[in-house]
Amino acid sequence: MAAVGWEPEIEMEEAPLESYDQGNGTARIPKLEFIDGIPQQVGWDVVPITGEMKESGKISIPKIGSNGKGTITGLKKTGAGQSSGKTPSSGSGGGGGGGKSKTMKNYKRPNDEKERYHEINDRLDKQSKLLEKIDKLKSRTYGKKHLDAINAEIEALERENELNQEKLNEANTNLNANRRQLKKAGATFNDDGTINYDEFMDKIIAEYNAAVEEFNNSAQGASDQLKLDAAE
Repeated sequence: MAAVGWEPEIEMEEAPLESYDQGNGTARIPKLEFIDGIPQQVGWDVVPITGEMKESGKISIPKIGSNGKGTITGLKKTGAGQSSGKTPSSGSGGGGGGGKSKTMKNYKRPNDEKERYHEINDRLDKQSKLLEKIDKLKSRTYGKKHLDAINAEIEALERENELNQEKLNEANTNLNANRRQLKKAGATFNDDGTINYDEFMDKIIAEYNAAVEEFNNSAQGASDQLKLDAAE
């Protein structure tokens, strides 16, 4: 018999078929992938349009929030014995004779971390474009206007250096935070600043696999889901 595992079930919704019909007998629907344990849209999948879709004028698609992320509604079996988002009975017996089955609830997650260096990179990009404009101005001017352009270039370069220093300071702050997190997770650092990568990854993978094993072989209660989330 094929092994039975569990995978998250994504919330779906009905949408107008015409909004996704590509006009060639297929429809384009959002494609999700799990990133840091959260379903996020990464592109589009193409599916054939069935007669049922044509008749109803509707198509079932993953429900995507304004942040481009989906919602996990529960768990479903993979392999033999497909279930519909409910965990197996915690009582004895099969075929519905044991205890009540339970539907996994969604867990609240902290807000995603802002993209590092987004703001400082944006300012550096604007500064770079300003320098390009000044350089073009220098090539078209003479005399006092040319000197003014050189002075403007000097000021812009000084500002660019300041922004690069800000980014370096921010990177050092993030580096220290990352080192603390890695040490907390069990990593050790060598004299040259590198970590015991192979040993550390073996430890992390072993902990994750142990959590998966416990999750797959248990009644999939909330505590098991939290352990698996922590391992991920």
